[in-house]
Amino acid sequence: MANTQVKTFSAKDLASKEFQRTNHFELHLNIPGATITAEKLVFAVKSWPGPVRSNTVIEVPYGNSKIKIAGEMEFQSSELVVRDFITDDIEKELLTWQDRITNFNSRVAKGEETKSQISGEGQSYYGTATLYTYAPDGPSQRVWEYEDVWPSSITYGSYSNEGGSQVKEIQMTLEYNFAYRATTA
Repeated sequence: MANTQVKTFSAKDLASKEFQRTNHFELHLNIPGATITAEKLVFAVKSWPGPVRSNTVIEVPYGNSKIKIAGEMEFQSSELVVRDFITDDIEKELLTWQDRITNFNSRVAKGEETKSQISGEGQSYYGTATLYTYAPDGPSQRVWEYEDVWPSSITYGSYSNEGGSQVKEIQMTLEYNFAYRATTA
């Protein structure tokens, strides 16, 4: 048996490490056909959970038992919460995006156009997103790219006459087909 030694860390070792903080991030969401820019949407983002990647498990018979092997990569839905601005009408942009999805699917279902005919430039409802995380002193440390992003559901917030300081929030479930760590400079 190999001789293993447990490494202990001192307070000095720990002091030299920097933990990733959950509030040091920007999410750039590019909505197809939107009039509002991704940079303006950055200020509206309240929370985003980051990517959830998993592999399906495939059980294969092996002798008198089964072994498990990795299957295909799956990406789980993510819940995005944004604050609604009056001046930059985020609600309107999201309604337009949702309508684009509905119109796209109904034209394909009716046989008016095939998916390939209407998924060209400016016609697809897929957006993209980029998640930037930052170190406390400012430089970007990690970048996640999301492809084929679209909302499967949107809750356009609620209204209340209780207090005047509450901000209307919009919650949406975003689907995406790919998420990967991009290389940073």
